[in-house]
Amino acid sequence: MRTRLTIVLGAFVLHVGVFYFTASRAGISDTSFEVIPVLVASLLFGVRGGLNSSLSTMTLHVILFATIGALTFDRLSHILFPEGVATIAVGVLAGLARDFSIAHGADGERLRQLFAATSDAIILFDAETKRFVDSNGAALRLFGFSR
Repeated sequence: MRTRLTIVLGAFVLHVGVFYFTASRAGISDTSFEVIPVLVASLLFGVRGGLNSSLSTMTLHVILFATIGALTFDRLSHILFPEGVATIAVGVLAGLARDFSIAHGADGERLRQLFAATSDAIILFDAETKRFVDSNGAALRLFGFSR
């Protein structure tokens, strides 16, 4: 769950950072609230939900601006890139995080059994803390260590 939340927040920060950076350079003032439903759909329905929601958001933006007569080429290009691309990235990344979390949560015990039983040396390293988390028996034998 913590990894999923980290990826979702990272995707949101990426979206807002890319969107606001390019929007400010182009002189466009807008908000990034459209990403909230994309995140919700991604967390509820995975990659498909995130992708469908982000494409729907882009389509609704085009329809909205066309309806009120404010759809210009500049506005359309802004909806498609960078905002659209960033929104799609957020939806897909958050959906992948959800799908990955569900897939590995359900198979956690099976993966632990494979980890312990394999004859290949496996060492798990935490990149954040720069510490070794675990190793299997084959790794211990290979390097001459014991638990």
